[in-house]
Amino acid sequence: MSDLKHLIDLVTKALNAPTPRSDEEWQAWRAAGDRITRELREQHGARIRLDHDPAIIIMGGVRSTATAGWTSLLRNWAKAATNRVEKARNGPKFAAYADRRGVIGFCHIDIVPAETMVFAEGDDLDGLKEHVAARARLGRGNDLLLVPGVPEAGNTEQALSALTAWTNWAFNTSPRFIEKVPS
Repeated sequence: MSDLKHLIDLVTKALNAPTPRSDEEWQAWRAAGDRITRELREQHGARIRLDHDPAIIIMGGVRSTATAGWTSLLRNWAKAATNRVEKARNGPKFAAYADRRGVIGFCHIDIVPAETMVFAEGDDLDGLKEHVAARARLGRGNDLLLVPGVPEAGNTEQALSALTAWTNWAFNTSPRFIEKVPS
């Protein structure tokens, strides 16, 4: 959690630059955006796609999007990351997650496997499992829960789209990516 707080501070400092008013200031502002996004990628393992609509950032286990450039993207990420820190402080104890194959698992919120997407959280593990099972697809002899559409997805982007559509429908929320933590 301290790493996430450090990233929030880093992003917040980058966002405190004054609004550009001249062409020179706009050029400096764009260059600052290039620098901070490069630094976040190279030094902190961020995955950033500014050429995508919406733009996407995944960093520190927090995923966020924006349609209005790098400052909005980082501002949205900082807000989502701050919410994550607050939720971790007094939030739920258990998580439901899905991997790239669409297989659903459950665990304590502090030990979510890397390379998965958390889509639901709760204080009662049995209640969480029941809630998810009522909305998931059954696989292999009814002992495996699957996210509908993910196993059939041809690539990761389609899988993410299927997972997002399902979580929006089933839980009125968006999934968040859990990055692999470097050792």
